[in-house]
Amino acid sequence: FFQQLLTDFVGGIYGYGVLGTGIPLEMAALVLFLSPLLLLFFRRGLSTKALIVLGELVLLCRVAEVWLPLRWQLLVAGLGMGLFLLLFPALLWDRGQKGDRRAGPLMAAGLLLAVALSVLLRTLGATLDLSNEGWFRLIALLLAAATAIPLPAVFRATPPDSESNDVDAPAIGRGKSLVLGLGVMSVFLLLYFAFTGPAVIARWTGNRYESVLFLAVLALVVFAWLWVAGRKTMAGLSRTWLLVLTALFVLAMTLTLAVHQVPLPNDPSGYPLLDPEVSTAWIISLIAMLLLYPVLFLDFGLLVEETILGRPSMPALGLAFGLASLFALLMILGNVFTSTWTYIDAALEPIIRGRFWQVYLLIGLVLALTMLAVNSKAVKAVTDVRIDRALAGLVTVAGLLTLLAMFLSVPDRVDNPPSAGFKVAGYNIQQGYDINEQRGHQAQCDVLKEIDADIIALSETDTYRIAGANFDIVRYLAQCLELDSYVGPKTGTGTFGYAILSKYSIENPEVYHFFSEPNEPSSSNPGDTSSGDQVAVIKAQVTVDGETYNFFSNHFDGNPPIEQAQALAKLTAGLDKVIAIGDYNCHPGSECVDEIETVLVNCADLMGNTELAADRIDHIFLSPDLTCSDLVYIQRDASDHPAVAAEIGR
Repeated sequence: FFQQLLTDFVGGIYGYGVLGTGIPLEMAALVLFLSPLLLLFFRRGLSTKALIVLGELVLLCRVAEVWLPLRWQLLVAGLGMGLFLLLFPALLWDRGQKGDRRAGPLMAAGLLLAVALSVLLRTLGATLDLSNEGWFRLIALLLAAATAIPLPAVFRATPPDSESNDVDAPAIGRGKSLVLGLGVMSVFLLLYFAFTGPAVIARWTGNRYESVLFLAVLALVVFAWLWVAGRKTMAGLSRTWLLVLTALFVLAMTLTLAVHQVPLPNDPSGYPLLDPEVSTAWIISLIAMLLLYPVLFLDFGLLVEETILGRPSMPALGLAFGLASLFALLMILGNVFTSTWTYIDAALEPIIRGRFWQVYLLIGLVLALTMLAVNSKAVKAVTDVRIDRALAGLVTVAGLLTLLAMFLSVPDRVDNPPSAGFKVAGYNIQQGYDINEQRGHQAQCDVLKEIDADIIALSETDTYRIAGANFDIVRYLAQCLELDSYVGPKTGTGTFGYAILSKYSIENPEVYHFFSEPNEPSSSNPGDTSSGDQVAVIKAQVTVDGETYNFFSNHFDGNPPIEQAQALAKLTAGLDKVIAIGDYNCHPGSECVDEIETVLVNCADLMGNTELAADRIDHIFLSPDLTCSDLVYIQRDASDHPAVAAEIGR
């Protein structure tokens, strides 16, 4: 529930930023991350009744937020997240006072099941958490009820192997409590950033989603059954070995991200820049990361157990988790700002760009270093406990259902399907939001169904990161429309996000990066300057009736410098059967459009109806060897941009 609340909270705040193109007032709700500091005022701790009330309120927030409009959803989700951050350290204090030696491994096992269910729900929802969608939101109610009913008994229980009478050992102080809190928060962050939604990882690297999902599920299921065996398989896991496994995981994750980070030159002459190919040998790091990531559950169990055994005071835990939550907030902002430049001051952009992978490295290093604070007693407590077979069985069932849902969701691809005509379309989907400031992915799918184009260029598709609630909207639309798809660039470059959907097989896809610097003279609005939005273009080929077409999906800067139009002209010069569709952020007659039209022709001009596109910034450009008819702009509430479509002929 915490992961879902956190996802909806951060995604909602960013969504309001997208709609308002600025930092929203709702961002003040980020102060809820500091809720653990309230425990500084409860030196005698919280009663069991108070813990139960907090737990039930967290569940209530999760049930309520999925039914609310975006603004209220993010506020209620933020409240639920803040209540959890207050509850969790208070619960660790309570378990410490009761001498509970099983709480660490049991909480880790519960986290394992939660991640398995999250992966299942996202697979069933085409990477959107299904319990956030339509009447499937009743799933959130059912899961909350299944947790709320036994929760009072669980919180009141005193473990049979209680060590509460062990009062001779001194309680750990604020320093060690902070170290352990940072470790726990690092585990939460890594799971939230990537592993509760494997589609995120697939977009990091451009690897097939199905392969990534299969390995992630396999690792979860195998680890669950290894843990069921308890001492038989965990006996050799000393503190040293756990540190080694954690370090190897962090190394594999860092390499996976770093090798896919594209270094972008400052010199305009370096563009258009073809996205460099990454050696297939680096898939080893991806596989290693996916197979090793269950070590996060062991680390979590050890850090929790060490905290409980240390019996820190409530104020010490409040300060530790308050500062750890502040660390989490900074890492979340780091993740968002290194994957988009919209909210960053132009002076800071050179510092932020290209550092997406370093955020993960920092979190991984913090986790690895905090594991040094775990002693052998906590290791023995965690590795000696056998989790129930029923839990491993639930993880297995969730895994099998995930793989079944993945298999059933793969569309049947037919090369050169029969078609009455060759129709193309373009759509800026505003990261899945409609003009009423609500999520509009289903309505956007309905618009595209209405158009029924053979090939579609999408822009502003970059939702496959925490700012977009880890929702891969391109995969969702591809499944909704049963089309082939290609997405680019990879997440770390921080672009708008581009995609091509097609009834035909997409061949030879390439990504080219364009010059994108702030404060450059605008080629669309004289006197204005560029905002520095990182932009690119997807180029791919499709074969229709034996003819191969060169298809481009574009989105220029809000005030594009002339270099972006020049880059597109350079890429399309000398090619025939070119179709370039996108949000160009420039009108006919501007310097930007004039530059493009040195090579290509606006579809409206080919039809002899220049007025049709006169006040538009979304365009279809064609090479002179093609013809255009039935150009239409379809404005719906599903997005702030109209969809543009036309019939293409030779």
